[in-house]
Amino acid sequence: MKFVKVGMKRNMIQIKDDTGKDIWYDTTKAVKDYASSTFKTGDDIEIISETKPGATLGFVSRITKPGAQTQTSIPKFNCEICGKPLKDDKYPKCYECNQKRPTPITEEKNELIKREAVAHATSRAIIALQGQVDPNTICLYIETIYKKFLDLVEGK
Repeated sequence: MKFVKVGMKRNMIQIKDDTGKDIWYDTTKAVKDYASSTFKTGDDIEIISETKPGATLGFVSRITKPGAQTQTSIPKFNCEICGKPLKDDKYPKCYECNQKRPTPITEEKNELIKREAVAHATSRAIIALQGQVDPNTICLYIETIYKKFLDLVEGK
């Protein structure tokens, strides 16, 4: 079998079989990345494929150069904090470690949250006043409402 190319958008690889026919195979992201970085068009390869029930395409689980030993261990992904095994590399931390806040919310962040909440409340109030105020003086209304909401949030 000869390697042809990897899919641009999906996790697929194209292989030319011994009869000269180009066949697309579904695969995992790890196999696709390995194939795109290791093989060039026309390289001889060996694949381990399986057919899933109801699937129209085969599934390649391993791809190697001819005569090379297959990789026996699948890459392991672990939590960067506790070391718990993860199913893939989508997230660097496990659920439990991600729920713990390693850095407390700072006073700057708290102030930012307050200002965003006040700005949002101001925008909702201006929407409610739409059509009732003069468009030429809307800036005065925005400033007045913003200051009033900010005073309410800060408890003044």
